[in-house]
Amino acid sequence: MKAQNAMKSYEFNLTRAGYILSGCMKDQKEFTAEYSDWKELYDTAIATRQNIRDKIKNSEHVLLMGAGQSLWRTPLDILLDKKIFKVGVNWTHRFPLITPSLIITSHTYPAQAVRSASNSIIVAHGSYSKIPPLINSSFTYGWADPEFVLKTNPTTEQIRRIIEKQSLDPPDAVFPRIYAYKNICMISISLLLSMGAKSIILSGFDPVKPDYYFSGISSIARDLIDDVIVTDNLLNDWDGRHERLQMGKYGIDMDSLGKTVRCIRHLYYSGLGNTASRHYVEGFEKSLKTWCAASSLCGISLYRADDSDFLKTADLPLFRYR
Repeated sequence: MKAQNAMKSYEFNLTRAGYILSGCMKDQKEFTAEYSDWKELYDTAIATRQNIRDKIKNSEHVLLMGAGQSLWRTPLDILLDKKIFKVGVNWTHRFPLITPSLIITSHTYPAQAVRSASNSIIVAHGSYSKIPPLINSSFTYGWADPEFVLKTNPTTEQIRRIIEKQSLDPPDAVFPRIYAYKNICMISISLLLSMGAKSIILSGFDPVKPDYYFSGISSIARDLIDDVIVTDNLLNDWDGRHERLQMGKYGIDMDSLGKTVRCIRHLYYSGLGNTASRHYVEGFEKSLKTWCAASSLCGISLYRADDSDFLKTADLPLFRYR
């Protein structure tokens, strides 16, 4: 019943651009994303992003919450400290101990899921292709892997220059672009640094033990499935790439059972759920170490708040109050 009721109102979560892009996916039509076409939406997003930027700059620390089991081991004094700005990634909007003020995601279905659950959380929605905000109370950003752009593993000095360059991007950029290793933790770190974060505390990230904080807690899992099941499947299939507009009809006429299976699959395989391969873990660890070293050269600190073996291996120091 909860999901059925939400289905009746999910369309109110979308902006006009979200509606039109969904129709373009259905009809395999092109979508124009220029500022002149979506001036009001882009201007609103710029104001929203600037408001978040101001809060980040005015906070001594930012807590970046991953969706792993170790999130439960974040000290309560950190979770409850109002001077620490709270940011979450995919699926952390249902964490029962604290609600993040900002959710960063690089996929469309978790971005929509946040809005299905709450109107108060701001969403930073990453995309490969330039796009205006697709859901209300959100802003969009572009991202790319520096390894792909540079054709080699970036050095600490190259990452340092990236961090400094991104910090100089104009605050009124219509669609800011960042560089980051291809996972939501590194994307979030890069975005937060570009928005003026002076210190980032990580918790809930452990690809060696890829279990969610809600594993075994059926009530939270059901709420998350309810959040996802009412999202627009056509937007989910587009997922940040305009080239998919010409690739056929993906999510049309999906029955309720099929949508439920799809949602469970998304929750299981996205984010932490597919990160246990040795190649992925090694790449993640190397990238995190490089960004930590580069951030330090820029006078920025990265810490861990929990006892995750992965974050320990990546040499992140434990955050302690002075």
